[in-house]
Amino acid sequence: LPISRTKLLERRLAAYIESGDMNADCESEDGIRCYSNRVVCLNSATAAEELNLRLLGIGPGDIRLKELLVKNELDLIYTLDEPGYDPQLVKLFEKQEEIVVLAGGQHPLAKKQSLLLRDVVDEEFILMPRTSNYRHLFDAELARQKLEVHPFLELDSTDMAIRLLEQNAYLTVLPRYAAAKQVQDQTIVVLPIEDCRIEQSLQLVHHRDKVITPQIKVMAEVIAESTGMQIQQD
Repeated sequence: LPISRTKLLERRLAAYIESGDMNADCESEDGIRCYSNRVVCLNSATAAEELNLRLLGIGPGDIRLKELLVKNELDLIYTLDEPGYDPQLVKLFEKQEEIVVLAGGQHPLAKKQSLLLRDVVDEEFILMPRTSNYRHLFDAELARQKLEVHPFLELDSTDMAIRLLEQNAYLTVLPRYAAAKQVQDQTIVVLPIEDCRIEQSLQLVHHRDKVITPQIKVMAEVIAESTGMQIQQD
């Protein structure tokens, strides 16, 4: 982004955090003086990126992502969502990703060989907001089985949820890849819930008319490598 655009976004961020108003005046002399030279500290890169998206007017599940892609304002979209087909988009890769119930390695349920969803609903859950796609699917599965979970905490940060699980007797629901390292290190376990099978599609897409520069190609390859996938060749 041009320097002037970046500075404007910084002022909008400061104004939003201070006032809660997405349309606060950041361009007049008073606005520039009031909201310049501010520092914001957040607990994760995920939280920072979420703020950036909000400032750009993009919310959870927002169709504007596709609109921005079509307008050439975005190069790539890397998303976890329902599988689908759109003739305007090219999928560089697509991978089915499990949505799983996780527990800390010391949780009483961590050694169980088999569980049902009803066996865990009375445990203390840390969940993502209801606007999260996979939280919505988990809630739908609970409703289908006429069950309820009352989370004692809702977080926007998967990293924070994972850290809390490692240190406490909580459960959470996340894509398996989000805790792959912790599962490998056995500080977190995937609970074997036999009657709760949820999957979503992890996909990287670009607009069909997008000119793929070397920089975009490298970024796509890095993302694919991080998920163990290969870019689909035309």
